[in-house]
Amino acid sequence: MKNIGLNNGVVEMTVAMVLSGFIGLFVFESGQDPFTVVFYRCVLGAGFLGLYCWWRGVLTREILLSKSMLYVLAGGAALITNWIFLFSSFNYASISISTVTYHFQPFFLLLLNAILFKQKIQLGKAVWLLVAFAGLLLIIELDLEQISFSNDEFLGMLMALAVGFLYAVATLVVKQVKHLKSELVAFVQISLGVLFLWPLVDFGHLSISGYQWLNILALGFLNTFVMYIIMYRAFAKLDVSIISVLVFIYPVVAILVDYVFYGQNLSGVQIFGIVLVLVAALMVNIGGKIFTRSAKA
Repeated sequence: MKNIGLNNGVVEMTVAMVLSGFIGLFVFESGQDPFTVVFYRCVLGAGFLGLYCWWRGVLTREILLSKSMLYVLAGGAALITNWIFLFSSFNYASISISTVTYHFQPFFLLLLNAILFKQKIQLGKAVWLLVAFAGLLLIIELDLEQISFSNDEFLGMLMALAVGFLYAVATLVVKQVKHLKSELVAFVQISLGVLFLWPLVDFGHLSISGYQWLNILALGFLNTFVMYIIMYRAFAKLDVSIISVLVFIYPVVAILVDYVFYGQNLSGVQIFGIVLVLVAALMVNIGGKIFTRSAKA
């Protein structure tokens, strides 16, 4: 039964990361500034999640007033601040630099888990995590020789590092409340996002067409309602070392979406990077014991 749960968690996490890869497409097609589109994403997501939680009967006074809600709210604050820092970092550093810096978050996740919960970092999974990160560097084709660390770029990188750290915190918090339904955790956190982002939206100058609303609806339904339920379920089931590698599926899908919808050509280096990420995501689940077996031999 344990193996079945693990496999389900891997499938759920993979689906969630694939959905994440479409976020950029929906945001771009919505034609709205980041804070506006995220706000409406939260409004719609909270609406869908609230109805679903009501239908499932999990919105009870006892649960909502339990001590576990403090963890949920703390994770929600980390998640929302994560979004703010991520979008803000793009105003200071390039998307490539911000992306590669943000994806230090699996390292934060492993380190925080080791420090706070005394969980050992398995050698095999740590190696595949490094392989996935190397693949990410190849995908975005980051040229380190062209980086000039101006004050703005340095500030942008610090923001992106904060994003990675906050994502790791939010992930670990969710694992601490795995006894709660994932839809309830997501509903409370996304609702907090509505309150947090409300003052940042300029309602007086909104102009949204029907097509743009469809993209915002996709963000609210697919990338918030559906994605957060299955992602939080996966968080509760999987070891953080597996989560740390599977998150690299997200940039792979984002690159492929860019290629399919906007004709962004993939170089041989990028294709090789995609292969590295997919191999790492596979091997962390079926090949993680190779190193252990070799050590015992």
